[in-house]
Amino acid sequence: MKTLIFTVCTAEQYPFAKVLSDSLPKNIPFKVGIVGGNVSGPDVVTLDKLLINGLDEMQDRYDNESLVSASKPYFAEFFLRKEGVENVIYFDPTVQIMGDLDV
Repeated sequence: MKTLIFTVCTAEQYPFAKVLSDSLPKNIPFKVGIVGGNVSGPDVVTLDKLLINGLDEMQDRYDNESLVSASKPYFAEFFLRKEGVENVIYFDPTVQIMGDLDV
């Protein structure tokens, strides 16, 4: 089974996501969902790429921190569809893996 690990964060939290990325096994794909801000890279998917119905209303109603929480299931579904994986694992961006990760 092919597995992808992802996190979702604001642009300001992106450096934390890079620490998470560096702590993961290199054989497991990793993606970062970004809410707000201007971050790009091969591991980055921005919220606007998800084509969420009602996203404009969500962005009017919620601050970026709340959008991070609300968008996690949308990012998970996006990665399952677009990345050709069977499983996704979510970690908060402030997590650092300190040992083996057998997935």
